[in-house]
Amino acid sequence: MRSVHLSKQLKRLKSSKVFITGAAGFIGSHITKFLVQQGCEIHALVRPDAGLHRIQRLLSSLHLIQANLEDQDKIKDELKKIKPDTAIHLAWTTNPEDYWKTTENLTLLQASINLAKNLADSGCKKLMITGTCFEYDTTLGILSETNAIKPKSLYAACKYALFSALEPFCKQQEIQFIWPRFFYLYGPFENEKRFVPKIIVSLLEGKQAVNPPGVLVRDYLHVEDAAKAAAELLKSDLTGPVNIGSGTPVYLKDLMEIIGEILKKKELIKFKNHPISLDDPILILSDNRKLTENTDWKPQYDLRTGLENTIQWWKKNGTS
Repeated sequence: MRSVHLSKQLKRLKSSKVFITGAAGFIGSHITKFLVQQGCEIHALVRPDAGLHRIQRLLSSLHLIQANLEDQDKIKDELKKIKPDTAIHLAWTTNPEDYWKTTENLTLLQASINLAKNLADSGCKKLMITGTCFEYDTTLGILSETNAIKPKSLYAACKYALFSALEPFCKQQEIQFIWPRFFYLYGPFENEKRFVPKIIVSLLEGKQAVNPPGVLVRDYLHVEDAAKAAAELLKSDLTGPVNIGSGTPVYLKDLMEIIGEILKKKELIKFKNHPISLDDPILILSDNRKLTENTDWKPQYDLRTGLENTIQWWKKNGTS
């Protein structure tokens, strides 16, 4: 039933010729799956050393291009052959341990600008590049697309610098430019070092779960719903920043306890008093009205059903 529903919603993308980077990543693999279901002609750029486990079942439906994002000469030649009408750029550094501060962000900033220029030269007229909620001044709590910008990390600063450069460039080139800003995502195929899978794996192994300050409130959205939102944006006439989040606040304490209840290991959830960093706002929540009022997007999962789905995936697949 789910695939039939998606077919109705994404029918306008059926004839699209799509160039996508980051297809083998956490978010990109789910977006790619939606596009495959629509019969799109998909040309996916993947690093030569990229793990393809997330898209293993999709490989027969993809045209793979193995190259690093910095290899723009090769990419330019490929784009001249493909002539995509739509491009989705998701590839970025995502190592949970250092993506905030690694200088690779600067390399990717320049490579992304070069990619946009090559896409324009190839005749591409729709470009989606993923941003982040951390571009905003997160001390404001509830964040809308009109809020002040105040990135606090090299990662967020490079994302916003890319947006600032490409918004006027795409307008000049008459390219529809869409900049989804993702909030907190979770779901199948997430890196096991990140918050939600780390808790799940700990409990599955009978270990005590990590315990950040439970009073923190965040905006969590299942990755399938985030991918579906991105696909809806591709159907729309929207441009510029668009928040992709649930719009529903959740205490981290409650999220952890729900995982404990589902796994019947709530006793392994322990909370201690941790000092809260001044750089760690109490509340980070999306105002997602631009998305919900201008597209047909509706999330499929609430927090509990999303966590149940994610837990079942980890039980079946283990660490990636």
